[in-house]
Amino acid sequence: MRLFRWGRNLGLMLCCGIFPVVAVASEMSSGRFIVDAELPFRCAGPTEEKSVASTVALRDDDFVFLAADGGDALPRYEVNVYNFQNKTADVVIANLLKELQITVRAEIGSYPEMTGKNLHGELSSVMQQLTERTGLFYKYHADTKTLFLSRRTNMLVNIPHDKVVLLAVLDALRGAEIKRLDVDWEKYQIRVNVSMDELDKAKSLLAQILRDSYLLSAETKMYYVDTQKYPHYLPQALNEFGMQKIASFNAGVVGQSITLNKNVSVDSLIDKMREIAGMQLLARGLTVVPNGWNMRFNLGECSVSSLPYQNFSLLMRTRIQHQDEMHTQLTLMTENGELATFPLTTALNQEVILANIPAGQTGEFVFSVRLNLIRFVHKGSSIGNLVKGAVGTSKQTQVVGKTEERRN
Repeated sequence: MRLFRWGRNLGLMLCCGIFPVVAVASEMSSGRFIVDAELPFRCAGPTEEKSVASTVALRDDDFVFLAADGGDALPRYEVNVYNFQNKTADVVIANLLKELQITVRAEIGSYPEMTGKNLHGELSSVMQQLTERTGLFYKYHADTKTLFLSRRTNMLVNIPHDKVVLLAVLDALRGAEIKRLDVDWEKYQIRVNVSMDELDKAKSLLAQILRDSYLLSAETKMYYVDTQKYPHYLPQALNEFGMQKIASFNAGVVGQSITLNKNVSVDSLIDKMREIAGMQLLARGLTVVPNGWNMRFNLGECSVSSLPYQNFSLLMRTRIQHQDEMHTQLTLMTENGELATFPLTTALNQEVILANIPAGQTGEFVFSVRLNLIRFVHKGSSIGNLVKGAVGTSKQTQVVGKTEERRN
C-alpha cells in the first residue's frame, strides 16, 4: 500500500460500501413514553384550545441528520492500493493509517473480520467504505493525530418548527426502539445516540414520512357520564343538537361512533351532552399519526381527573387517500384488553363522537375526536438529503448530494 499526498486533481473512483439496511414495514407501530417536557403541549388543559396547522413548510435542512460530536477532517491523501485478508476492522483501519502516523483508538470489544482487495481512492472515501461496511463510526482529532472508533455516535436531526411534527418524529423514533434521545424544544432539534443499524432505521422512518407528506393529528377528550342518573342522555342530546348535523352512525361490538357533518364542531354536541348529563372531563391529549401507521396513546398520562381504569389507551391507525377520504381505525384499550374498535371513513373537518362505552356498573365513557390533516410543503428538501452516516468533520457533515452547515 502506498499513500500519496493530495497535490493535483485526480480522477478517483468512489465505490459504494455495503450498507446495513433495515427494511421499514408499511405499517409501523409507535409506542408512547411521555416525558415531562412534552406534557404541556401533548396534554392541553380543559379550557385550552389547540390550533393545528394544516400546512407545514420544510426548510432545506429539515429531516437532515448531522454529526453532533466535534471532529476534524482526515488529511487529504490518496490510497493507491490497499489489500487485506481476514483482518479485524480495527486492525484494517490502523494499518491503513499507519504510514500517516495516525494512532487508532478503538472501543473495547470484538470487531468483525474483513477481506478487501485493491481498495483505492481519496482517504476519507476509503475510510467511509470501511466504517459503513462494519457498522462503525470514527472521529479524528488533528492536533493529536488520533482517530477514535466507536459503535455508536451522536447525531442531530432538524425538525420543522411545528410541535405537532416534532411529537410525530419523537413517537416514530421511540416506536422503532431508538430510545437514547434528547429534545431541544427551542431549536426544534432531536439529538440521538445510535448504532449504524439504528441510524439507517431512523433515516428510513423519516424518509417514509417525507415520502407520504402527510400526518394526521387527533385531539381526543374523554368524558364520564352517570347513566343511572341520566339513562337517556344521548338520544336527548342528539334530538336537541339536530339530526341533520349527523353524517353517520356506526355501531361497534361495544358502543357506537357518531360522525358529524363537515365543519360541525364536535364541541357543540359535547356541550349539549354536558348540559343534559353533567359529563365530567377525565382526560385530554394529542396523538399524531404518520400515514398508515399504528400508534398507542395513553390517555391516563393526560388525565385531569382520576380514571376508572389504569393505562387507558387509544390505538389509532390511519390511511389517508385524500382530504375527503381518510380511513381511520380507533381502538380503545384498558389494562384488561380491548374495549371497543371503530373503523371510520371521514373527510377533513369531520369530527367524531364515540359513545355508549361501558364504564363499570353505573356509567359510560364518551370520547370526542377531532382529526386534522397536516401536509408538508417541500421547499428544496428531499429524501436524498438524509445523511448516510457520521463522518469526521468539525463544522460540516457531508450528505448525499451536498454539504450541510451544522447549526451552532
